Amino acid sequence: MRVAVLSADLLFGSQGVEIVQAAGYDGVRVEDLAALTAVDAEDPVDAIVVDLTSDGIERAEDLADARPPGVPVLACFAHVEPDVRAAALELGLDQVVPRSRFVREGGDLLAGLLAD
Repeated sequence: MRVAVLSADLLFGSQGVEIVQAAGYDGVRVEDLAALTAVDAEDPVDAIVVDLTSDGIERAEDLADARPPGVPVLACFAHVEPDVRAAALELGLDQVVPRSRFVREGGDLLAGLLAD
């Protein structure tokens, strides 16, 4: 299964890809929605991990409008910004967890997301 890690933060994006790959998935890092669209057009993604720690609500809104139909989203937010979590859930992102939880449990979180 192919998982896109959408993150403008190079360090977290790279770490996210490592977490995805360690869980047995094919991970690809994308920096923005245009890159996500291009990657999905080449070889459709099965899930998206998105970093909402920078411009979180705006990024969640943009992704909610642009994500490929039926592709589940696991979003990571800064634990000090519960408003970002609330907005992401309201916009229909499937699972929204603190970034630290994704780092600890990313593989299990993805497995659960993809099993649904």
